[in-house]
Amino acid sequence: MGRMFTGLLLALCLLPQGETTLAGRVLDDAGKPVAAALVTLLHRPLARHGDASTEHRVVAHTDARGSFRVTLREETIYSVWAVSADAASPVAEGITAGGFLELCTEANTAAESIRVTGGSGPACRQATSPAPPDPWHVSC
Repeated sequence: MGRMFTGLLLALCLLPQGETTLAGRVLDDAGKPVAAALVTLLHRPLARHGDASTEHRVVAHTDARGSFRVTLREETIYSVWAVSADAASPVAEGITAGGFLELCTEANTAAESIRVTGGSGPACRQATSPAPPDPWHVSC
């Protein structure tokens, strides 16, 4: 009897606690599904020093119908956006699990790469303030 109870207790502890799903789809500006879009969901509590260990980031790719499904923390608010090869959606704020989300990409808004080299921390932030003349490359 004790082993069965221990096994049941272990099984219950291994189940995801406090999580639920969010389903959605990504459409282009003509209303057609966007396949293989990268959907990013980010919860980052506002903190004085930006502790990255408290953020919760989930990524998913859309299927051929532009659909995606992710598991999120309950009662947690996310910022969500989608990026495809040639377009991106605006950031949707205040998104929570348990519903359906539709993101619409806008043409000619593909992602840009920004390279930051060098150190991090207060010295780097001070060295780049005010902003350098080339906003796409920051060296510290």
